[in-house]
Amino acid sequence: MWETNPNPNPNPNPNPNPNPEIDPNPNPLGADLCGIVPYLHQAGWWEATAAVHRQMEEHALVVDSMLRSSETKHVFEYMRTLLGFYGEKPELQNSFSTVLMSHLESLVKVDSGMTADFVLDYYWKERLTFMNCLKNAPGIQYAYLSALIKQKETLERKGEQVLGETHAQYLTLLCEYAPKDVPKYLVENPNDYPLDLALSLVQEHGLLEAEAYVQERRGNVEAALEFHLKALDTRLNALLDLSEHGDGQALSIALEEKRETATVELERVKSHVMKQSEVQELLPDIQEVKDVVSAMENALGLCTRKEREEPEHYSNLWFSVLDKVAQYVNEVLNVD
Repeated sequence: MWETNPNPNPNPNPNPNPNPEIDPNPNPLGADLCGIVPYLHQAGWWEATAAVHRQMEEHALVVDSMLRSSETKHVFEYMRTLLGFYGEKPELQNSFSTVLMSHLESLVKVDSGMTADFVLDYYWKERLTFMNCLKNAPGIQYAYLSALIKQKETLERKGEQVLGETHAQYLTLLCEYAPKDVPKYLVENPNDYPLDLALSLVQEHGLLEAEAYVQERRGNVEAALEFHLKALDTRLNALLDLSEHGDGQALSIALEEKRETATVELERVKSHVMKQSEVQELLPDIQEVKDVVSAMENALGLCTRKEREEPEHYSNLWFSVLDKVAQYVNEVLNVD
């Protein structure tokens, strides 16, 4: 493991040559070390290069060599030790900043969380510059911003916040790299992104549940329900396709496993004494079924919220959901 002591020479020569003209090189070892660095570079011996630079107290070059070596994971510990030892000297921070930006992709690949933590601790004012350093590597930028967004609550407790530009870029990448996580992000961060941007992105990527949420926030209740129903239709068709063309045997087995329990509990369901969570436990443990339940809950949730807010305007929303389910049941039963 790399040594992190930032001062490798705590006891310099107590008797330096009093006449430098006689000895023009009072530190011949340093000169020799400096001379071998190009050969170490050429050979790709970065661990040895880092050791040489550390001996010469060239800390930014130590970090650069560590980042080029197989010991990248130790670089955060080394830099934190140095900055703590030297009291976060501005010149040292600036030299590290340049090195970090040139190797940021590699650092994020090693540990996106540690990279984000280090930037937040020492380079918070430069956070947009660090983010933009990764603009040509969107997948890596997404990993970095994901780690950064997770620190939102910690930053808020410190009186800081994640910038709007960061949220906007993260949402853009989230739609591409983790579209299923977009609705959750939109709900949990309602004030951190422009609605127009969110609407444009979810429409571009065809994210129905996310668009339903954005439309509801914009006051377009009917449009929101329409997208919830489109999502429900997609999930129902996927379930129907599974039963007809997919792994129908797995679905049949899952249904059979739940049949006995469901029969026993049927009276509780009819008498409305069973909780919703208990009813869901009676359903087959199949992802397509879970997706249908989720889409149904989203649509019914909208109906419930709006009927509670304005019953005179939205009491009939339920019928749209009922029609969609009835259409599916008829298709399953082959009823014309």
